Amino acid sequence: MAHKWYDFGIKSLPKGDSIERTYDGRLNDDYGHLMLSKTKILFVKEEGLLRKNFSVTLNLPYEKIEEVNAEDQFKVMITKDSGERYWFLTDNIPISIVKETIEELMRNPQSPVPIF
Repeated sequence: MAHKWYDFGIKSLPKGDSIERTYDGRLNDDYGHLMLSKTKILFVKEEGLLRKNFSVTLNLPYEKIEEVNAEDQFKVMITKDSGERYWFLTDNIPISIVKETIEELMRNPQSPVPIF
């Protein structure tokens, strides 16, 4: 059974795209889930204790990313080609894992497979 935030996030993907990895943490102070698909980065913000609300606060295709830098052991800075910057802070894993996954997906972008 998938989490509600996961189901919410995949609605923002084009047909044929899929989620490759997910990481819990904070994006620019908002708690939620970083979702790395074959074609883009999504961040699903999670709010509420008893009644959860979700929103996609980042929907960023890999071709719009200029740079990905590890700021420290748990923080990565993602810079768009427009200069806009986002930082992601992981809850419990080394940021090098997140950074390497993003860079690999950027190097090998995959077009969504058309579904007829």
